[in-house]
Amino acid sequence: AAAAAAEEDDDEEDEGGEEESEEEEEEGDDPAASWAPKPGSLRYDVLTALHALSGSAREQAGVGRDAIVKHARENGSAITRGDDDLALYRQDAVTVLGKEKRALVPLWLQEDARYVLTRLEGESH
Repeated sequence: AAAAAAEEDDDEEDEGGEEESEEEEEEGDDPAASWAPKPGSLRYDVLTALHALSGSAREQAGVGRDAIVKHARENGSAITRGDDDLALYRQDAVTVLGKEKRALVPLWLQEDARYVLTRLEGESH
C-alpha cells in the first residue's frame, strides 16, 4: 500500500510538472516577449545603434564594432558598469555583441569585427 501511495504521489508531481510546462508554453506564445531586447538594456542600445548605422548598401558589408559601441554609448540609456569608463563599457558591449549568436532568435550576425542585422530584424524596421 505504501508503494502504491508513493506511485500516486509521483503521478501527482508529474502532473504538476506538466501544468508548469503548459504555462511556460503559453508564455512562449508571444516570441517577442522572450527574445526581444528590453528598452534600457545594453542589448537594446546595441540593436538601436546597429539599426541607426546600417544602410541598404552598408548593411551588406556590416557595421564595425567600434562604431556600434560609440553610438550605443552616446545615444543609449542602459546603465552599465562602464558608464564612467569607456574600456568597461566597450567590454560589456562587445560581450553583448558576441553572445547574440547563442540567442534563441539572433537579431544580428557577426563577421569578424563587423555585424549585420539578420533578415528577421532587418525587415522589421
